Amino acid sequence: MGEKNDRTRLTDTVVADAVCPPGRKDVMLFDGELRGFGVRVTASGGRFFFLQYKLAGRGRRATIGTFGELTTAQARKKAEALRGQVRDHRDPVAERRARAEAARAAEAQAKADAARAAFKVAALIDQRTCSGP
Repeated sequence: MGEKNDRTRLTDTVVADAVCPPGRKDVMLFDGELRGFGVRVTASGGRFFFLQYKLAGRGRRATIGTFGELTTAQARKKAEALRGQVRDHRDPVAERRARAEAARAAEAQAKADAARAAFKVAALIDQRTCSGP
């Protein structure tokens, strides 16, 4: 699921100096100390921290954040927290997706409720009396 490298400790300098080889769309560099922690460097120069893990036989990759918005040390701390969740048999990727889906469902429900409220008789009468004859 990933590429082999020399497994050096990722630092801000290592991440900033990393480049994507010509002809490739991206390259992944893994940390030598924290298993699964890495950075993806794109051909356009983007650098994205992630944690790669397996849970119930399925390989997953949780995005942590962007280099520049996070330092390597901050991303490492977040990766350690995510690894703790995985050790507790929790799936951070599935939990993030479930939270996003719940937020979308709540937003859709709120829009539907607002639309229904706008077409109640009292609301229609109020609209009619405010707009005149």
